[in-house]
Amino acid sequence: MSANAAKLTSIVEEYLAELRRLRDSGGATGELSTYPALANLIDAVGATLRPKVFCVVGLANQGAGHPDIGLYADDIPTKLLRARGHAALAPFVRLCYIWRQQS
Repeated sequence: MSANAAKLTSIVEEYLAELRRLRDSGGATGELSTYPALANLIDAVGATLRPKVFCVVGLANQGAGHPDIGLYADDIPTKLLRARGHAALAPFVRLCYIWRQQS
């Protein structure tokens, strides 16, 4: 496994461990309680990209309601991501799982 693949796998494992910790606490609300963990995941992966990408949770109304998460690069908004149930990250998580199985 390449160093980058190992790093990404570690990032996803940390995210999944945090989701388990939140679920096991019994105090999580489902979606909203997981946003900090999701933000950490996006920021960690985004730090490996060029240009670097970071997220902002709970954006102001930009004309179409209040998006859950905004992705930004170099202080320029690049994409708004509606993170309902983290479904948008599912392909990335599956890819990291496949890398883990191959190592």
